[in-house]
Amino acid sequence: MKLGNGIWVWMKDSIATDMTEWGRISSRNFVRTATAEAHKQEYVSSRIDAYRENPQFTRLSTIEEAVFGYRQDSFDDLGFDSDTA
Repeated sequence: MKLGNGIWVWMKDSIATDMTEWGRISSRNFVRTATAEAHKQEYVSSRIDAYRENPQFTRLSTIEEAVFGYRQDSFDDLGFDSDTA
């Protein structure tokens, strides 16, 4: 069982506090995963609604720009050399 901070315990050798900690870590990881999934589903739902309400747009990039106001920053600050790219 991975208990965090580089601590691992064989299940056969674990004690009650190890099991409690493992359960707590597992629950915390589940909450983080569930929260991330909820945000993703909210994003998907809002974009599907935007497609439905704006049938003239067929690509996500135009939906993001026209409906949600997204603007792509310049790639100039990324350090790419356009002569070699």
